Amino acid sequence: MKPRISDLQSARYFMFAILGLLIIVLVSRFLFQKKPEVSALECGLTVYSYTSMVAGWGPGPELAKMFHEKTKCSLKWVDAGGAVEMINRVTLEKDGTPADVLMGIDDYTISRVEALPVRQHLLDLSEFDERVLASDQLDAFYPFDWAPLTFIRKTENTTGKQLIHDYDSWKSFLEQTPRIALIDPRSSSAGFQFIAWLTAGVADKQLSLDTFRFVKSSAAGVFPSWSDAYAAFTSGQAEAVFTYTTSAAYHRFAEGNLNYELARFKTGHPYQVEYAAIVSHTKNFANAQRFLALIGSVEGQKVISLKNYMLPARTEVTDLAWKPYEDFQLQSVNSLLKPKEINELWIKSY
Repeated sequence: MKPRISDLQSARYFMFAILGLLIIVLVSRFLFQKKPEVSALECGLTVYSYTSMVAGWGPGPELAKMFHEKTKCSLKWVDAGGAVEMINRVTLEKDGTPADVLMGIDDYTISRVEALPVRQHLLDLSEFDERVLASDQLDAFYPFDWAPLTFIRKTENTTGKQLIHDYDSWKSFLEQTPRIALIDPRSSSAGFQFIAWLTAGVADKQLSLDTFRFVKSSAAGVFPSWSDAYAAFTSGQAEAVFTYTTSAAYHRFAEGNLNYELARFKTGHPYQVEYAAIVSHTKNFANAQRFLALIGSVEGQKVISLKNYMLPARTEVTDLAWKPYEDFQLQSVNSLLKPKEINELWIKSY
């Protein structure tokens, strides 16, 4: 006996209903199932920087926490030494380097190294202080802090205010403070900038060299890095050290110690800008960009200024927890000897 048409139609409707229900169940599971989270290690970032940046008391740990909150990715800090050491390391590692970002390269290191293993970033710098925008390589180097440089020495201070001593010349300063902790320009950008400052504006190069030899002859020693020289100064091995004006701010606001005097020269002071850069071999460019954006944000700038005691690169970051000393005349970078000249004339003298 043949089935009735109505029975066939009912069977078809039933099959279509089952099929439709099955499709709904499968689509629902696809749409509402919990997506697997990306492992923090799978999208992690490795940043090379210097000791005071990556140390527990520095800005590194807090920046890593902020980065994880924004991206759900881990951030690994590597203490790669100063700017010169950092560049040398990543250059030797070539395309096998684990570094995604270099943080702490200064303007003089940029100008000294011919081929830097970095790539262009795509970030806007329109809200940044004009003093950090002097480099002609801002397409690759992203400024994040800066500070003027001078000499600092210990003294008794009962005034309750920061002591700043004005000097007409180098000679008058050296007569009062002969035992300086010098920083080796071959291994430290701060030492390199000291040489540039010492010889700035002197037309007679031999006279400049004689001045440097005089400074060196009475120095407390030549140290491989700024941190080594500063440690020698604070331990009493030297009477003065070439450092950032913000070093005095650190002693005052972090330690409550006003017994540090800044030297202020009428001829002006050099200043150092620090940059971050994305390594050309990174496989994580997007997150490297996000990290640069973080350290250039208002929140990131506040963390760096507070923990690193440097001035913010971004103009609207003004409500710092410590007061910077802003009445130092700055010396144009263009007025200083070029790195090539310094390499030829001064490095050999060490």
